[in-house]
Amino acid sequence: MYMPGPHDDVFTIANRLNAAVGPEGYQRISEREFDDDDSFGDVSSQDHEPLIHSPLECIVERDGIALRILIYRSPSDRQWYLEVKDHLGGSTVFDEDYLTDQEALDAALAAIAEDGIESFVAGAFPDASSSGT
Repeated sequence: MYMPGPHDDVFTIANRLNAAVGPEGYQRISEREFDDDDSFGDVSSQDHEPLIHSPLECIVERDGIALRILIYRSPSDRQWYLEVKDHLGGSTVFDEDYLTDQEALDAALAAIAEDGIESFVAGAFPDASSSGT
């Protein structure tokens, strides 16, 4: 069982647990601990206007790697933006904007399925840029 502490790097710990015992080898107390994880930073604090986050934001875990899918927009925008963050602090911001948050989630899941989850990890491919897809 894993219960995150207030200063835990949850993604790093989850990836280590997944590598050691597999994703089914332990139980997390709460899925919500990722929302409070400082290792991702606070996207909304980077803007003057607070962001609206989609309820479709989620964590995707495969092959011992966890990614956080962020889907957000400003209150004055109608389009949604998509960002995928890894446990190492790497970020992939998609160039396209989406009419709905569901379209953004579908695009993230399709990219993960097509390119592989490891392609979104910072430093996984030395020649790859993690600035946009």
